[in-house]
Amino acid sequence: MSDRSSAKSLRFLVVVAVFSGGVFGPPMDLARALSYVYVQQGSALTYREGTSQPDPLWTDPDHTLGVEWIDSAPGFGIGYGDGDDSTVLGTMQNNYVTVYVRSTFTVGAEIGTLTHLELNVLFDDGFVAYLNGVEIGRSAVPAGPLSFDTTANAGHEASDGEETFTVDPSLLLPGDNVFAVEAHNVDVGSSDLSFIPTLWGYDSPPLDAEITVGPYLQRLGRRSVLVCWETDLPAPSAVSIGVGAIPDQLLEDPTERTRHELEITGLAPATPYSYRVDSARVPSAVGLIHTETDAASPYRFVIFGDTRSNHDDHRSVVDRIIVEAPAFMLHTGDLVSDGTSEGDWATFFDVEEGLVRDVTLYPTLGNHEADGARYLELFAPPDDLAPGTENYYAFTFATTAVLMLDLYLSDFGPGSAQYTWLEDTLQAFAQDPSIHLRLVALHHGPYDSGSHGSNLGVRDDLTPLFETYGVDAVFSGHDHMYERSTVNGIKYVVTGGGGAPLYSVPGDWWTEESESVLHYVVLDVEGPRAEVVVKRLDDTVLDQFVLNDALADCASAVDCESLPVGACEPDEEGDWACIQGGCVWNCVIDQTVAPDAGVIPGPDANVIPDPDAGTTPSDDPGGCGCRQTSPGPDSGVPLIPWLVLGLAFWRIRRRWRRRFRFRCRRS
Repeated sequence: MSDRSSAKSLRFLVVVAVFSGGVFGPPMDLARALSYVYVQQGSALTYREGTSQPDPLWTDPDHTLGVEWIDSAPGFGIGYGDGDDSTVLGTMQNNYVTVYVRSTFTVGAEIGTLTHLELNVLFDDGFVAYLNGVEIGRSAVPAGPLSFDTTANAGHEASDGEETFTVDPSLLLPGDNVFAVEAHNVDVGSSDLSFIPTLWGYDSPPLDAEITVGPYLQRLGRRSVLVCWETDLPAPSAVSIGVGAIPDQLLEDPTERTRHELEITGLAPATPYSYRVDSARVPSAVGLIHTETDAASPYRFVIFGDTRSNHDDHRSVVDRIIVEAPAFMLHTGDLVSDGTSEGDWATFFDVEEGLVRDVTLYPTLGNHEADGARYLELFAPPDDLAPGTENYYAFTFATTAVLMLDLYLSDFGPGSAQYTWLEDTLQAFAQDPSIHLRLVALHHGPYDSGSHGSNLGVRDDLTPLFETYGVDAVFSGHDHMYERSTVNGIKYVVTGGGGAPLYSVPGDWWTEESESVLHYVVLDVEGPRAEVVVKRLDDTVLDQFVLNDALADCASAVDCESLPVGACEPDEEGDWACIQGGCVWNCVIDQTVAPDAGVIPGPDANVIPDPDAGTTPSDDPGGCGCRQTSPGPDSGVPLIPWLVLGLAFWRIRRRWRRRFRFRCRRS
């Protein structure tokens, strides 16, 4: 069965399931409670500056908005001054005290089963909230109708904790609904304002746990990804995943823990999946997993660093990177100001939430990561090229190989374990014909004219290895600015403009381009060639250059046929492609191969749907209790729809078993 026919069968199964519940009998008794999140941080919104009174019907779902309403792609939270605002109101201070906000969301078939609806709010300083024109919550503002110049009663802070309001579910409408809020500041000169809502409901009481970190992605591959998150209380590790926009298949490890790392395998290459973490009272927002692309396809990734200290600036950088839609990201270190501070890490993941939920972040250790203990707990780098430590590591993506080095917790001089690993790995990459772009990332670079200066140990000990084994570029941070150099054919880039206080760039003999400015680096890769564009936050170009330009190894794929063929997975077929003058061996799914042909189940394979919660599958010899759960029949459901469902499931069972597998990573 092809991927396309499998997807069709999946859609057929979903349609049959919905039809069965709505026509043949009551809804199925699901394996766990279902929660629905309608509005939360990051939800799209439209806002109006409170410089005058809005139309009296502005909270009504049928109200037509005027030109003074502004669409804001980043969404909630909205405000300024304290680093928790996705939509920053840069002109509010000293100009107006109120902002009016509307957010539209859709309610589906669950409207008939919701038993509870709730609004949770973090805010600064006061607000009134409405659902479809009806007031549902108010705090720290006067009673009765409010004017655009009404101030909040007191200086409430978002850090004071959230307030909770129980809402009547009957206020929801099938289809489009409008959540609206007027947020009021305590005075026109206030240093900050925030409004971060969560409007959600459930059919039966869910888990008590809350997601405190994540979710975020690690170890992205062609057929797998690691989903990571943390909860405040022990809970099972549960992720819903699906092809397309709806994550409709639940994968679960029933072992209760607060640190969750669930590796999902058996995915298809170059394919988007939606996912959601369900290990909490309020499930996470739906995220996107896009598996590694084929080698012949173009892809984009981003490099940035030094995101500590100025959280509004960090958030502005993140908002711009989200627009770039990269396949993955490299961070050159100093993610936080104090690597031992839980508060600093909480702020980092709050700012990065909408980015790392969809895009895998590969970090390197900076000096501000301190002893590295929390850093090493949070991040799970790839282990297929593992040196026996997570302090430094390497990974590949399509035609690119990246080595992430540690200058602070691990010796890197000649004879050290890191030096030996680096030389061996660089040599292997140099001899691998599938690798065309070789990059290194570290925190303190060898050619840096900023206040910290060059790392002479790296220059003396490591740059000879870079030159010997054909490294194309080395990216560093540490100095909070941008600087590009070319030394002995290698590009050296200092990119420390991710949010930390900016430093001046005096320049030196090696400096080709430099600027003290917030920025990030975009690499657009096509085969062996990478076009590098450095962008300021206003989307203007600071610098640009090309890696592996003007290759002349081939004019067409025919010129590559004399080369040794590469390796592909058993269910893939390979062929040569001539891309940007370079020969690229490209593997793609062979649509003519039977779905199970060549698939060799590992110890984590064939984890099949099982309605018996809390047991360890017999085909889980590792004993981690990883499982895949599915809806189980209610005794009151007629037999006919279940026979239809069984027939539909039979059509995709073998493909499904191969498509969604996972294993848990013990922490």
